[in-house]
Amino acid sequence: GSHGLLEEMTLPRSHVWQEITSHLNEIRAAKKDA
Repeated sequence: GSHGLLEEMTLPRSHVWQEITSHLNEIRAAKKDA
């Protein structure tokens, strides 16, 4: 149903956000080291 569709839409987004946040953390760490 619609609930399954919502899950299909949210899971990929959460995965992308995890990658984005990980990259941001790396950038912040680099700035701290600089």
